Amino acid sequence: MKRQPLFDWDPETGIATCIIFDKNDQTYMGMAQCHPDDLDMMSEKTGYHIALERAAIYGLQSIRKNELKPELASLKQLYYSMNRSKYFNPKSYEARMLKRQIKIKEEDIRSITNEIYLRKEQLREFINNKDSFYKAVRANRGQEK
Repeated sequence: MKRQPLFDWDPETGIATCIIFDKNDQTYMGMAQCHPDDLDMMSEKTGYHIALERAAIYGLQSIRKNELKPELASLKQLYYSMNRSKYFNPKSYEARMLKRQIKIKEEDIRSITNEIYLRKEQLREFINNKDSFYKAVRANRGQEK
């Protein structure tokens, strides 16, 4: 059963936190704090969204660092050890499958790195759009007076 993210909101400080869980019940926490200039527009949902994205980014970074990179290093070490044997046959089934697994792990690392980059860019864009929206609302409020 997949666990749902846990959210917490403190309206006094403007801090939103989100805890997400991966398939191994590892936890990743993201936080978002309302900027002092935006206290008049403070929103629980905006804080939740930013905190969730940050938690997801931390989770992806952890998977890349703690799972994929060590697995790739192990596969490469195994291939290196096999390659040093006088009985090594690069055309053998085992050698070809090991090379294929190394390529798959390298592609997984590239994919997760791209995903991290895209999520960071989307979060930056979300925050910039939010700031632009807040400025427009403030300008509109000023015109109403």
